Formats: sequence, structure tokens, C-alpha cells
Amino acid sequence: MRRTVITGFGIISSIGNNKEEVLASLKAGKSGIEVCA
Repeated sequence: MRRTVITGFGIISSIGNNKEEVLASLKAGKSGIEVCA
């Protein structure tokens, strides 16, 4: 069995690049999903 070590946690998403931006976007009702043409 191999061991896994998690050394950090971060967020990069379509609605923000850190915890504060993502939470603000979620509270504002943003979904991050759009139609691609």
C-alpha cells in the first residue's frame, strides 16, 4: 500500500481563485457555467 500526504489545500475555479472569492461568488449566486459557442 502506498501512502499519500496532503501538504496544502487551495482553490482555483471559474468563480474565484481563493476561498474568499469563491465564497463571495457563491453568496452572490454566480454559477461559473456559461454557454460555449
